[in-house]
Amino acid sequence: MEREIIAIFDFDGTLTTKDTFIEFARQTVGTRKLFSAIFRNALWLIRWKLGLCEGGKAKEHLFTSLYKGMSYQVFKDYGHDFAPHISTITNTDIVDLMDRHVKAGHRVYIVSASTPEWIAPWALLHGIPSDRILGTNIAVDTDKNLTGRFSSPNCNGEEKVRRIREVETQLDNCTIFAYGNSSGDKPMLDLATHATMVK
Repeated sequence: MEREIIAIFDFDGTLTTKDTFIEFARQTVGTRKLFSAIFRNALWLIRWKLGLCEGGKAKEHLFTSLYKGMSYQVFKDYGHDFAPHISTITNTDIVDLMDRHVKAGHRVYIVSASTPEWIAPWALLHGIPSDRILGTNIAVDTDKNLTGRFSSPNCNGEEKVRRIREVETQLDNCTIFAYGNSSGDKPMLDLATHATMVK
């Protein structure tokens, strides 16, 4: 029996050349508000860089400052508007590889610490449905506004593997290609039959 093929891609720094959190924030709330939020959360960001707290916690504080109270629908609309910008900052060689996996009929996933709302519209242009975008999920209140908090752990490191295994329960019977660019992708790369660290 032929083994099924799964291809797993990190997003920021692998499929793109830049961190899209900052790019998305600059486009959606403006440079002034972005820098103001970074200044207000400088202590959290410094603690993260010094290894005194998890990156996801620092990112959540920054996300709260930027988006708490925003309508979820508005946030999703921003994600659709952001897709053309993503296309200007892609790592074209890796995107071409991803496209080849899609055309070959492999199951392709994007697994990222970023939120699916700004990845999915771009990914759909490449034939990848939204249920194959695994990222850091955001919390929404009863009025469908963003709380500023995350509703899932930051999708990085071992969490990437946990999320993949959550949707693909027969991984041991598959041939897995994985592409990443940082230490946060190492557990995902270690899972793969064929792993590529993107420089």
